Amino acid sequence: MAKKTIGKRGNFKKKAAAITLTGFLGAASPTYALPVNSEPAPEKNKSKVSIILGARKEFRGNGLYGVELGGKYKDFALVGYMGSGPDINLQDTEENVFGDIYFQGIENLEKRKSLGLSLEYHPRISEGVSIVLGAGGGLEKRTRNIEENLIRRTGSEETLLASNINSIPEKEFVGNFYGGLSFKITKGLSLNPNIGYKTGREKGVFANIRAVLSFPRKKGNR
Repeated sequence: MAKKTIGKRGNFKKKAAAITLTGFLGAASPTYALPVNSEPAPEKNKSKVSIILGARKEFRGNGLYGVELGGKYKDFALVGYMGSGPDINLQDTEENVFGDIYFQGIENLEKRKSLGLSLEYHPRISEGVSIVLGAGGGLEKRTRNIEENLIRRTGSEETLLASNINSIPEKEFVGNFYGGLSFKITKGLSLNPNIGYKTGREKGVFANIRAVLSFPRKKGNR
């Protein structure tokens, strides 16, 4: 007796129809496939490394003045300072000893130099403005010259009878702290004025003005 295969053929026809319909719908619908070798979009430029160039002046009398040079990475900076100053006359006295004999005394500070280093923090408070907080210290050197003369004065003429000159080298460690604001002028330039205070024998207020030169780079680029 022959076997009937009607059921199997019917199942085969149903499966074929389902596959055909699925393929048709897939071809008709839009496909959103990502490229295999697609590159990520470049990130926004960020200024991480900067160079700091500045000038500093002390307000106290004939205070020191000089230049600053440093580097900044992210929110932290290290700045060096080198300065000098004019000679200072501390005293200039003259006393009559007896008759036409006079004593002269002169005291000066000469060869005044300074060398220092400071650490800074630059937290940003808005898109184009940052606070600058700095503190550091350094070494100051000078020579104290003391000249003592004994002279005879006759009318408009002077005769040097004796003289003594002492040159005393001096040095001391000083500290300083300061603060200010950094204003973004262009994409790669910011201006930073500060005011601060220095300790030591010649203590007092000082001010500086800096240019912060930034070098933007794309993250991920080498």
